[in-house]
Amino acid sequence: MNVKQFLEATGMNIHQLSQEAGVAYSTLHPHVRKGKKLGEATARKLEAWSKGKMNAAEILELSAPVASRPRP
Repeated sequence: MNVKQFLEATGMNIHQLSQEAGVAYSTLHPHVRKGKKLGEATARKLEAWSKGKMNAAEILELSAPVASRPRP
């Protein structure tokens, strides 16, 4: 699950996530609203904070969610 999916699933907003996860709003807002890439450290921090609900690889767009992967 990436950040946008997490926000939709939990009903949280960017400000709430920023406060609870300890990631600057100024880092999260451009990522969620404009697709700006997050750094690896931030992605791992979000993954750890969410107890694995968010996936660092998906946040960094290194892997596609299972449902959208092409079948061989």
